[in-house]
This record gives sequence, C-alpha cells and structure tokens, in this order.
Amino acid sequence: MVPSMPAPPPTAYDPILVEVIRNELEATVEEMRTAIRRTARSPTVQIGDFAATLFDEHGRLLGLGTPHVQNSMFATLVRRVLEEWSDDLHSGDAFISNDPYGGGSHLPDVTIVQPVFWNNELVGFATTYTHHVDMGGRFPGSQSGKASESYEEGLRIPLLRLVSDSNMNDAVLQLVMANVRARDDLRGDIEAKLAGCWKAGQFLVELLDKYGLHNFRSCCDYLVASAERATREAFAKLPDGNYEADAVVRDDGHGPVDPPLRLRLRLIIDGEEITADFTGTDAQARGAINMPLANLHGVVHKTLHQLLCPTIPFNSGFMAAVRVEAPLGSLVNPTHPAATGGRAALFFLVDEALYRALSLAIPDSVSVPREQWDIIHFSQQRNDGSEFAMMDLFCGGWGGGPRRDGLDGIGRYGFATPSAEVVERSFPLVIEGFGLVPDSEGAGSHRGSMAVFRRYRFLQPGRIMIRTNRIGSSMGFAGGEFGDPPLTRLRRGASDVAVPAHSFAHFDVLAGDRLEHRVAGVGGYGDAWSRDVALVRADVVEGRVTVPKARSRYGVVMDEATLEIDEPATVTLRSSRPDHAVATPVVKS
Repeated sequence: MVPSMPAPPPTAYDPILVEVIRNELEATVEEMRTAIRRTARSPTVQIGDFAATLFDEHGRLLGLGTPHVQNSMFATLVRRVLEEWSDDLHSGDAFISNDPYGGGSHLPDVTIVQPVFWNNELVGFATTYTHHVDMGGRFPGSQSGKASESYEEGLRIPLLRLVSDSNMNDAVLQLVMANVRARDDLRGDIEAKLAGCWKAGQFLVELLDKYGLHNFRSCCDYLVASAERATREAFAKLPDGNYEADAVVRDDGHGPVDPPLRLRLRLIIDGEEITADFTGTDAQARGAINMPLANLHGVVHKTLHQLLCPTIPFNSGFMAAVRVEAPLGSLVNPTHPAATGGRAALFFLVDEALYRALSLAIPDSVSVPREQWDIIHFSQQRNDGSEFAMMDLFCGGWGGGPRRDGLDGIGRYGFATPSAEVVERSFPLVIEGFGLVPDSEGAGSHRGSMAVFRRYRFLQPGRIMIRTNRIGSSMGFAGGEFGDPPLTRLRRGASDVAVPAHSFAHFDVLAGDRLEHRVAGVGGYGDAWSRDVALVRADVVEGRVTVPKARSRYGVVMDEATLEIDEPATVTLRSSRPDHAVATPVVKS
C-alpha cells in the first residue's frame, strides 16, 4: 500500500478558525453525498453503496463525513494520480478506475478522482465511488465467486482521464458502456459521481475565497496531526501483546473445499502502533474470493477505527499508526490475474478475525461481530428489450456484547435495505415478505440478532445469483451460542426445495417462482442460562423467542397462554443445570 505524501512542516493553528473550516469541509462532503444519492439512477446507490470524501493536495485523507472502508483505498488512487499525472493536472479533469490491482477492490466498485484548483493552484482532490450493478463479464453482476481469472469478471479500467477541461471523454465512456449490462444505470451512476465531485470543487473554491489558502492548509495540517496524536494515545492505553485469530474459508467460490482455506491474523499491539499481520494465510484461491491488498487495508483500518477510537477522525493521521502485512500471492494479497469479484466473503471474515483478536486484548469491550449483508442479483431483459440488473442487498444484525444484546437487522456504513416499493417499481418482481425469524438468534446472557429473511415472487424469467457471506453459523463469545445458519429456498409450483449452501449460487427462475433467503442469525455473548429472565420474557412477548425455546435455551419457564414467568419452575430448572464456566481468552504472545 502506497503511503500518503509527506506532510508539510507544522503550521500555527487558530483553533476557532480550524473548527469553522472543518465544519465547512464536513458540509462539503455531505453535499457530495446528497448530490450522488439524489442523482444516481440505480437503487443500489440510493440505499447507500457509495462513498465520498476529500484529500488535500499532498494526497492526505482529511477524514470528513462518515468513515467508510473505501476511504483508505481512495488514498492509493489519489497518490497514483499525483505520481502519474502530476505534470498534467488541470482544473476540470476527472479520473476513473476500478482496477483491483491498482488500488481498487473488485470491478463493480468504480472510483472517480477529481483534482480541485483555486487560482490555478492544486489545493486538493474530491473522490467518489459507487458499486455498479454490472461491469460485464461472464456472470451478471460481475462479482460471482465462480470466475477463475480477472479476465472473466468484466471490464477492468486502469487509471484513465475520463473528463478533460470539463469535457467528457466520450470514447472512454462508450467503451465502458459497450461492455456492461444495464448500461443506462451505469451511465447515470457515473454522472452522479461526477456531480458529487463537481459540487465539492465548487464548495472548496468558495471556502478558499472566504478564508484563503494559508488557513485552509493550516486546517488540513491540524486535522491530520491531531488525529495521529489522538490515535497513538488511544493505542498506548491497550495491553501490548500478540493476539491471534484464525478463520476458515470452506467455499472458494467454485464450491466447498476440503481442507478449508485458512486466514491467519496476528494482531500486534506495540505501544502507540498496531500491526495486522496476515503471514501464514493460505495461497490465493482458484475462485474469485481473493481480496486485493487495498481492500485489506480498508477493512483493517475501518474495523480498528470503529472498535478502538471511533470519535477520532478517520484520516491519514489515524492510518499512520496502523501497519498491514500480507504475503504476496495469498488470499488477502493476490497476484494478477487472480479473480477478486467475490471477495466479500473474505472481506467479512477479515472483519470477524479482527473482532476475535481484539476480544482477547480487551474482552470487556468487544461484541460478537455483526452479520453482513447478503445479495440477491436478478437480471434479464424486460419485455421491451431493455436490460435490467437488480442487486437487492439486505443485512443481518449485530452479535451480543459484554453489556448489551445485538441489534436486530441493523447494517453498517450507512447502508439501508431498499424498500419493497423501490425494488418493485424498478424490477419485475414482488417482495412478499421481509422480517425477522423467531428463534434464530445466538442465545447468550446478551443474545445476538435474529436472522433476517426476504421473500420474492418473480413476474418474469431471469437469472439469479445469490451471494451468501456466511455458509455456517455465527459463533458466540464468552460461552455464547451460535446463531442459525443462512437458508435459501426456491418454490416452483408444488415443489419447495432448499438451495444448497454455497458462497455463490447461480440458477434461473421462471415467472411465478418464489424465492426466500435468510441472512444468518448472530452469535450470543455469555452463558444463556444466566440471562435476565425479564429480558427473556420481553423477547417472547415481542415474538423474537418462542415459549419452548425460552425454556430450552434460557432455562425460563413461561405460561403458554399468559406469557407470565413461572418463577419457582424457572429457579428449579436453572438450578438443575450444572454451571457452565465461561472460557477465559488466552493471549498468545
């Protein structure tokens, strides 16, 4: 990973002015996001699968707006623009790329980088990305795990100038559109990203007109320097040591693998710095589950920031205190032409491994990691001959923690599950059900979230791809129990069958077919039989847990009719069960 450009010498700060400018920069990023959300064409962008932020002229991330895993990946692309185009940057330029081996993640994630000038001097960069519903290739959606090489996955765009002197490079845009499905959606989303960058440039020029270049640069210096200082102070309070966590990959995208592939993490806390070392991780897979190095950096940065110092700006100062090491040719640092479209399953395992490693270092502060979003991709031609490509994304919830239950059906990064009305208006299907699955939670003294289901009825034939991020069950912490595994069922007439569990499933549907998919339930925290009986009753009353499961999972006896707790029976039942010792985390150093 290419680091940020060297910082300029420290400058004197006017704290009041710095705060004023910081708030104006925050507002600028929010205006970028608003422009993208309101002008994007695809529902995928409208529900939040995009990011926008600002860099200074040295390529330093300023940490404005909602922290996003993509932000640290933007840093590589901005640095590449500076290195490759520094002698040929002009106002009105914009660059495009989706190259997994040049700072991207997978082909559907397309980034725009726009330099910003004030009085003919480079003062910063605006960056935006969106996930496109298709970038061509063998499989609709361009993110199937079934691909074996990057060449199969779709159009790979190196860092190219898309806009020059405010004029679109039509040849580049036409080349992209000729290679993708649902091309009208793609063009609309690219134009939305450009609108977001243009808005940022407009606001930055106004800000510099108001406060001047010196004050702007002073604010940038302060944002980065203060974030690094605060991050190092936060890390210094953690217990030094090496904390290890492994995860296994049972499906390489082509299907189950035996023995499973292994992800190894050694999290090293050493004073003011943290190193995430993935040495020992297995070699890159034949399927498309490999995660590019830039994506690995993004996950590590985002997860550590969220768990250890969420109130500190997520910028280049924070990133300076974190190191990431990954062997070349491994699952988390593949070499071209390894396919990367289905890297999401590994993406979320890395996130989980970081949670598990930190639960050894600070066990009283880390919950069971959330269950990530699964995807239903539905594509075909409409009756009028136009193409559509739907990516319906919906999330599980959070796991139990030391002090609270998991939140049911709540996602991350500002994502929201698209409403049934939006999906039905845009695509030929009906959403017949969406909700929580009772008795699917990981039991614990603090339970995990229940599974989330979504049920579809298709109005015309089409091609389906289901991306399931977890094949097995979400494990609990500190003696908590596993959540229910994911489930997919397809109903055709009188036939109702379970779709075999794979990271990526492909099949065709007919008009009238019904499909139900469940995101896994999430693990609990602590011994379930020590759960407060009042909380158990509340879950039963609200329909989250049934009366029989309250008894078998939590040792709480309730009347089926009144839902009142039988206290003597509960005391007798709980006292009859041998106490279960909660495992003490072992620190490996």
